[in-house]
Amino acid sequence: RASCSARCAVVRRCRCRAASNRRRMVTATTPTPAFPHAGDLGGVAVVDGVAVDMPGLFFHHLTESPSHAGLPAISVPCGFTVDGLPVGLQIIGAALEDLSVVRAAARYEQATSWTSRRPVV
Repeated sequence: RASCSARCAVVRRCRCRAASNRRRMVTATTPTPAFPHAGDLGGVAVVDGVAVDMPGLFFHHLTESPSHAGLPAISVPCGFTVDGLPVGLQIIGAALEDLSVVRAAARYEQATSWTSRRPVV
């Protein structure tokens, strides 16, 4: 069984290889739109009728891997679902390119109006 640090090293190599010819990558922040608070589960236990084995891991896998790989990442609002739930966009940069990620997020926010919109509560 691989140790956490060994797994993190593998994740870092894979992410760095994927980013080697790109300055930034863009992904969804989470695999689903926002959901009601699920208590200690860390996420809802059923998505589209399918059980989620480990909700706490499932809902964070897009944001945790860049963090474990030591890559800078930021999440910005990028819209709403048809039900009015917020959706996020994650910008991931190469190692030590933190400023590049922050600049890209700032440019995106200036070019869109998502930051001024609020979900109906």
